Amino acid sequence: MRSTVTFSKPGYTSQTFNNLNFVNGELIYLDVVLFSESIVPFAGSVVNSENIPVSGASVFVSNNQSAYNFTADAQGEYSRCDLQPDQYTIVAGTWGYVTNCQENLSLSTNNAEVTSTLEIGYYDDFQFNFGWTQTSASAAGLWERVIPSGTENNGVFSNPNIDASDDCNGFAFVTGNSMGTGPGSDDVDDGCSRLLSPSMDLSNGVDPHISFKYWFYNGGGNNTTPNDSLFFRLRQNNVDFTVGRVSSAQPMSQWVDYSFRVKDFLTDLDGIQFIVEACDFPAGHLVEAGIDMFKVDYFGFVGLPSTSTSELKASIVPNPSNETARLVSNNGINNIVITDLCGRIVFQASQTETFQEIQLPTNLISGLYIVEYKGKAGHGATRWLKN
Repeated sequence: MRSTVTFSKPGYTSQTFNNLNFVNGELIYLDVVLFSESIVPFAGSVVNSENIPVSGASVFVSNNQSAYNFTADAQGEYSRCDLQPDQYTIVAGTWGYVTNCQENLSLSTNNAEVTSTLEIGYYDDFQFNFGWTQTSASAAGLWERVIPSGTENNGVFSNPNIDASDDCNGFAFVTGNSMGTGPGSDDVDDGCSRLLSPSMDLSNGVDPHISFKYWFYNGGGNNTTPNDSLFFRLRQNNVDFTVGRVSSAQPMSQWVDYSFRVKDFLTDLDGIQFIVEACDFPAGHLVEAGIDMFKVDYFGFVGLPSTSTSELKASIVPNPSNETARLVSNNGINNIVITDLCGRIVFQASQTETFQEIQLPTNLISGLYIVEYKGKAGHGATRWLKN
């Protein structure tokens, strides 16, 4: 029997082979070449707020028909020669930076270069695998980074059927995501299922707070009150500190906001890991959990040592400024700290000599900053608007 075979791809001309004779057990080799007059030679780059390449960053490029994964090279660059003109979403991120999501980007032969700028910080909506690890003493319900499929118990979702809203993708970490199974087939059973973040250094910011969205369900069982829990902990030097606990008394079967102040539990802010742990205690109830949109925020400003003198005065010239700006004082300055409005330190300098004029950095992005200064005559602060 003679056959016809057609090779096709969206945006390319199709190629058809007629009158092919297929014989069982024999190979036929076909030379297939598809052409497109509209392909886009796409080039992307990932940089930080100081325009320094971020090597190794993960990048996801997608439209309604195709999806591509990239890893930025040592120059922070990546490319592909065969994208079709269309509206694309481009997501870039790596641990230690805030993920950048750009939606509805129009790529064409006249516009085929995109730069993703990553701010220093910690954020994870689990679009990428940043190295969270799971350990489990339970028989089931292991943590998985997935697009949630959802399970129901008596018409109520026990495992989430959707990730938390307001992020750029459909991923979350959930316990036991076996699709098309019953609520008790892959929930946390007879022990605890633990998820551990990569290490964080929060010492470069001021007053860090950790926030996230969690999912918890605890129900079913043999007509007994559910007694299981979802724990939030911090780990430092292999010592765990419990910062929160959720039980069936809290809202369930929905994504819930949660946040806490790190300094309420730790004073040393380096080498910290976050833990979320779902536990099934004896009595046999259903336990499911999830986490999404993990983030570290900073509040307050950098505090300089207190002093009783106020003779030191300084101002920024010009302010606002487009490019160069100077901190000009009536007395000598030997220490400056610049923070953004989230309290993150973006620049600091300290020296033994004092100067009446100090050149401010030119590589900061546009925004409002707090410039704190110190000298032998005292200390002070002023605002700087960089355009």
